[in-house]
Amino acid sequence: MYLAQTRRGRGVGRLLLERLITEIKSLGYLSLFAGIALPDVASIRLHETLGFRRVGVFANLGFKLGAWHDVGWWCLPLTTPPPVDPDEPLEWSHEV
Repeated sequence: MYLAQTRRGRGVGRLLLERLITEIKSLGYLSLFAGIALPDVASIRLHETLGFRRVGVFANLGFKLGAWHDVGWWCLPLTTPPPVDPDEPLEWSHEV
C-alpha cells in the first residue's frame, strides 16, 4: 500500500491497514503477510505496531526509484494457535 506524500503521517495508512486486517480475518484467512522494500522505517513501525513480526529478508529483490532494494517480509498470525483442520477462506468481494 502506498500513500501520497501529502497523506503520510496523518493516520490514513493505519486506518487502511486496520481495515484490511479486519476484512482478511473475517474471510477466514489464518495469516497476513507484508513485503516492505527496505529501508522503510515508517512502514516497518506501522506494521510492527499492529502486531506484524519480521520473518525474513530477500536481498536485492525489489527495484524501486532506480535502485535495487532488499525486501523484508512480516507476518501477522490472525488465529493462534492455527486450527488443526482449517476451513477454506471465503472469497473476497470489493462490494461494500
